[in-house]
Amino acid sequence: MPPPTATTAHTMDAGSLSKLNISQLKLKCKDYKITGYSRLSKTGLINKLVAFAPTSTSEASLLPAAQAEASPSIIPQASDQPAPQAHTSYLLQEAEDPPPAVMQNGSEPAKKIAKKRHKKDTHKPVARYQSATGQSRQKSPPEDANVTLQPPCALLESQATFQVPRLPGRLTQAIDGSTGPSFASTVISLAQNQAAHSQGTFSSDTRPAPNKCEILGESPEPRLSTKPANTAAEQSGESPKTKSARPQTYKPKSFKAPAVLKSPRTVHSSNTLRPIPPLPCCSDTNPNLDFALPPTHESVAFPRISMPPSMSRRRQAERMSVVFSGINNSSVLAICVRVSRAWRYAVYLSATHTLIRDFPGKRTSAVISVVQEPRMTNTWTYLRARRQEMDSRRQMFGQTWLGRFMQKANIAPVSARMWTCPDDPRQIMLVLRFVSTRLVFALARRYEHNDAWTKEAVVGAEEVVPDEIWKVTTKAQGEEKTESFYVLFDTGEVIGHAPQCRNPGILFGQRVARGRGHLEIFDEPRGNGIVLRNDWARYIDSIERGDVPSLQDAITSVDQEFYVSGISSFWLRGLGGSNPLLRTIATRYVLACVEPNSVSGDYKSVVSMARRLAGGEFVEQTPTTMKAQRVGLLVSEHHLVESVHLEHLQPRPNSRLHPALALVLTAPGREYFVLRDTGMPVGTNDEGLEKVWQEIVGCDAWGCVSA
Repeated sequence: MPPPTATTAHTMDAGSLSKLNISQLKLKCKDYKITGYSRLSKTGLINKLVAFAPTSTSEASLLPAAQAEASPSIIPQASDQPAPQAHTSYLLQEAEDPPPAVMQNGSEPAKKIAKKRHKKDTHKPVARYQSATGQSRQKSPPEDANVTLQPPCALLESQATFQVPRLPGRLTQAIDGSTGPSFASTVISLAQNQAAHSQGTFSSDTRPAPNKCEILGESPEPRLSTKPANTAAEQSGESPKTKSARPQTYKPKSFKAPAVLKSPRTVHSSNTLRPIPPLPCCSDTNPNLDFALPPTHESVAFPRISMPPSMSRRRQAERMSVVFSGINNSSVLAICVRVSRAWRYAVYLSATHTLIRDFPGKRTSAVISVVQEPRMTNTWTYLRARRQEMDSRRQMFGQTWLGRFMQKANIAPVSARMWTCPDDPRQIMLVLRFVSTRLVFALARRYEHNDAWTKEAVVGAEEVVPDEIWKVTTKAQGEEKTESFYVLFDTGEVIGHAPQCRNPGILFGQRVARGRGHLEIFDEPRGNGIVLRNDWARYIDSIERGDVPSLQDAITSVDQEFYVSGISSFWLRGLGGSNPLLRTIATRYVLACVEPNSVSGDYKSVVSMARRLAGGEFVEQTPTTMKAQRVGLLVSEHHLVESVHLEHLQPRPNSRLHPALALVLTAPGREYFVLRDTGMPVGTNDEGLEKVWQEIVGCDAWGCVSA
């Protein structure tokens, strides 16, 4: 069947184009990919098409790609019309001879090149095979993916035609199998790469007649490398193993978790990041209940919060800070800080909520009142200092003899709130002295089997007279009723019961009104007995009125000339005056050893107590003299302090005095073992310590431990 002539298509002359309307002319311009025709008239469109019509090419080459594919019969056969030399040279320039490794059957370089071409091709070409009958069919996919390609000689014998990748420009070339060797090798290599890309098989049983191969290029393709490939693996006869394709995994991109699993490693300079200095505490060799006082709130520095969010986000961050205040894990808060500015700002604000919840009281209120801008102040430094203060004091208490005894007896004498020292940093010291003195009196009366005090815990403490008298409130486990006492600060000894607050809304130790002292003491209706002695009540009232008396002035002894407040004046001018610790122990011992009726019990005047010591009888006081009652602390001659020592006067070999004890030398020349924290005597040098105190303190009968 002869090929169709070019008259089947419209000729590109003005006469034939004038018969078409504007829509047909625009469609023709669109088919030939002519630009700039949308606003032209019919005459302009005809001139555009006539000017586009080439003179050196045939009419078949002017057909658009869609018509060329739909009517492949209009392309002249290779046997009827030889290929133009210009087009052949262009193809030779675009596709050079491939290296020998590409021509090998099933070689690894050929597969790699095909794989790269498969990744870069955006428009996958479809190979069509046309038989002698003129019917075209598409290549069927192979059943086996590992089928090897046929060698080039088989392709030459079968004279199969393939559609190779499109080259730049619009080129239509009919290629015959009997072309020159250089061009044939180029086409065969391109066909082999395309076949490797599509993994197709071509059987030699079905040999179509020599047909044409249409080359239509739209996008440029990378050139084949002409460098010689490494054929060491091919010469050895072993084909290298190919890596398996990486399986595709679904990774959603709609949400990305903001959490940071591992914090980045940062390098801080020594000047920008400094740890909080630890609070000074007692060592294991000198455990005692006199804790070091923390700095006042006026000296605490509060840095500002850096990198705050926008004003619109701060209100939301303030609500989030309440949630973050309930997180106790510091690592979780460290992750939340790195999420965003709003979260970081909320974490910094949460320190204020945590401080108010975990450390309520006057100390926290005073600190917050000093802050100028609460919403821009970082209070984490102060919060960590309060936590460190509480933890260190609990740890130090566990190292003392009192802490070991309470832990062994499974007694909790102090509530969790009192460990935070909510109102005064000295609260815990007064509470522990109160517990220690309670234990001393309980052991002295241990044969009465009264252990009710072991079920009570201290829940409140407030200073009544500065540095002298405090009010302590206790509460039994499982009960709502509380009991209050007035206690001496130096010794922890109770001087009387404090009245209960009539108004349930008044907290422990708070005054009823400003300027009106503890009026509830005097206005409290008396029941079965006097809650506090009149002399102590008048003493407390004098402090509230502005008078400044002192308990040291109320101490009286038989020898006022050589003993000042029960302490030797000669010793005070020497070693006692230069060592504050020794002088403090001496003062505590004198207060602990005054006559019994001086502190508690029925009121007795100093003259009455002195007459009793001299062997006389007490003189009863009449109710008419209650207004003239004054606090009188009488020290007997047996407890006048000559000196205080922290070691034995006669050192013992390989031993030293226990750190919780001290030796007090009195006027008659007798030595007493006293507790350093309260001054309470627990034994004498001639009789030694009792067995129970040896077990509690952890020393021998002479108060010594191994050095």
